[in-house]
Parts: sequence; C-alpha cells; structure tokens
Amino acid sequence: MTVLMAYDGKPHTQKALDYALRYAKAFGETLYIMSVYPSKEWIAELDNIKSKMDEFVKDAERSGVKAIAVTESGHPSETILDAAKRFECDTLIVGRSDKKTGLDRVVLGSVSNYVVNNAQCTVIVVE
Repeated sequence: MTVLMAYDGKPHTQKALDYALRYAKAFGETLYIMSVYPSKEWIAELDNIKSKMDEFVKDAERSGVKAIAVTESGHPSETILDAAKRFECDTLIVGRSDKKTGLDRVVLGSVSNYVVNNAQCTVIVVE
C-alpha cells in the first residue's frame, strides 16, 4: 500500500505534508512526495522545492516512515494521476489553497478539484 502526496512548495501544501506523514505512519505505508513542474519557468523554483522535499524525506525517515521524493514535468493534474496509477497508490493527498475564489477555480481550474473528480483511489484534500 502506498500514499502519494502532491507538493508544490506553497504554504497550503505544508499542512498537507504534515497530514500525509501522520497518515502514512498510522497505516505503515510508503509515502511518495511528488512535485510537478509544468513549464521551464518553474525550473528556478525547482531547486528550492527539491531541497524542501529532501528535508521532508529525511524527517519522515527519522519518524519511521519510508518516503520517496519524485519530481516530474508535465501538466500537474494529469501527471499526479499518472503517478498514482504507476505507484499503485491507495490514497492521494493534496493541499488546496483557500485564497482562490469559486470563479478562480472555474476559470483557472484547480489541481485538487481535477484530482478529486478523476482519481481511481481515495483522495484526501487538506485545507
């Protein structure tokens, strides 16, 4: 059994990371921490995100959770769902920003909404 946590380096995903660690520990599951960069513009942020992910993997392992950091390029929503299938995840954990309005979510889309509506496993949204 495995858990995939989608991480984008933003503050709202820190709460989701904390939850994912507790969840994986409680159920004795491997935790994949995934970051997806959608374009070359994100490469500047990628080193910072990878550094944070590596720190989290070390923290997770110190607490007894096997954690694996994964970084891929592509459309975030689709790449996350593809990874969940590839890693045979039972649970997918995503954070959701409370700063987007309903109109923003309709016009701009929402990774968490897409994942909830299209995942073939359990999805937990942390706000």
